[in-house]
Amino acid sequence: MSLRLAGARSAGVDETTLEQVDRFERSDLPDPHKTALRLADAFVANPAGIGDRLRSQVHAHFRPEQVVELTLDVIAWSKQKIPVALGLDAPLDPERPTVFDFDEDGHPAIGGERFVAAFGPGRASGPGRAERL
Repeated sequence: MSLRLAGARSAGVDETTLEQVDRFERSDLPDPHKTALRLADAFVANPAGIGDRLRSQVHAHFRPEQVVELTLDVIAWSKQKIPVALGLDAPLDPERPTVFDFDEDGHPAIGGERFVAAFGPGRASGPGRAERL
């Protein structure tokens, strides 16, 4: 993972936390966190395969509106799967994670500059590149 959300860092997410998320089943994360991560994994990998056991866990920890919010977050954050699948996800700096945030219009901002993905409409800046706006 080469991108790190600046807002997450300011909220206290560090590399140790990210390591726990990567290996959440064996981590000491609280059960609601593990359940949310199970839901995210299942939703991305095989949404039709989400079974009664996971549904029960989700409803034991979250109210219906929270389940909707979690699901919408997973959908929003899963958009990066497209550039990964197409091989367009080369890191901006292969030596370290790139910190990013979002500008007031919701566009990714890296180093204070607004970017769009190279594969966006009308964009052809090449594999693994972002284009400044």
